[in-house]
Amino acid sequence: MNNKDRYYRKVKISIIVFLSGLAVSVFLLATKPKIETIGAGETAVPVSVISVKKESIHPVLRAYGKVNSENLTKISSAISAIVSEISVKEGNFVKKGNTLIILDNKDASLLLAERIAILSNAENVLAEEMRSSKSDRQRLKYQREAYNLQKDRLLAIESLKNGTHATEDMVRSVRIELYSMAIELERKASYVDGHYQRVKQLESKIELAKVQLQQAKINLDRTIILAPYDGRIVDVNVSLGDRTLIGATLVSMYDANNMVIEARISRDHAATLQSSLSMPDRLISHVKAHNLRIPITLDRIGDSKINESVYSKVAFFNANNKGGSLDVGQFVDLQITLPIEQDVFLVPIEAIYNGRKIYIVKDNKLHSISVKRAGEFVNGRQEQYLVRSDEIGSGDLIVSRKLDRPIDGVLVDVINSDLSVMSVRK
Repeated sequence: MNNKDRYYRKVKISIIVFLSGLAVSVFLLATKPKIETIGAGETAVPVSVISVKKESIHPVLRAYGKVNSENLTKISSAISAIVSEISVKEGNFVKKGNTLIILDNKDASLLLAERIAILSNAENVLAEEMRSSKSDRQRLKYQREAYNLQKDRLLAIESLKNGTHATEDMVRSVRIELYSMAIELERKASYVDGHYQRVKQLESKIELAKVQLQQAKINLDRTIILAPYDGRIVDVNVSLGDRTLIGATLVSMYDANNMVIEARISRDHAATLQSSLSMPDRLISHVKAHNLRIPITLDRIGDSKINESVYSKVAFFNANNKGGSLDVGQFVDLQITLPIEQDVFLVPIEAIYNGRKIYIVKDNKLHSISVKRAGEFVNGRQEQYLVRSDEIGSGDLIVSRKLDRPIDGVLVDVINSDLSVMSVRK
């Protein structure tokens, strides 16, 4: 390319740049807001307005909370056994009654068989005691009769001795036999009298054997670890082949249906929410999780320790997590419903100046009005303020968008065509 061609190319580029800039300038001039001239050189500022009305609204407090569970359970082993099967992993969702872990049941089964045998033997001994009791009493009756006969015989022989018809040896022999019969009779009577006590002891042994048998059955059942409720597995603390110790944690899980959300709030809001707990109807708040809006209800107000000397207020909300959208440790956005505020106006956030002033339009002029904020409100995705002032009335037009330099008494021109009343969406 020679020098002449380069020169023409530069000229063309310069012309294109100039024309582009000219076109942009013309467009900006054509689309800028029109300032209407009113009177002798006075101009009107273009404004957008909304019409407001006085109403009663529940403010909404925005907060961030952390999800926890009312039931965080560490399932431990009640017996010492070998881990033979693990049916879950960390993060799994389980239903109540699902099998989590299976322990080897050989030792538990043998113990159960032993307890069954001990109970059966105790019952057989009691049955034998009851059967033999009747015959023992009958034998005791016969022994008493035999003893009385022997006693009569001794008296008869002693009378014969006086008549020289019986020797001293005969008397001594009968007396020794009588003494032996008395000893045996006393032993037998004592044994028969102990029947009631023996029955009570055997019945106690049977009851103990039944308790031990029931414990053996429970231990056998405990070789299968089941989920106590619908929940999510947090941690699995054993591996296949491990021998568990009594009391050692096997699985950790939390109740997925009974979730609680903790949110730090100011002391003023804590007092307001505390008063709402005494209301007959609990206020329904909401939490956003995974693009879902989940209803929650206030349960209690507590304290959270920040350091050794500083505490903050914490609101605890119960959440229905049947859809499984909430997980322990998750941080969520809360929209907390506060008690109703009477006689307030709903205005856009952009309408508030310095946190305490708004502008209304009367007779085509701006008028500043001091307001008191009564809370916030979320209408769909739009955040708004609740304000209160005796100088505002239903139907007043409030400037809805920020003005660079608002001045009391300046002329304005309402440029928006939508003057529908700003209120709570029913």
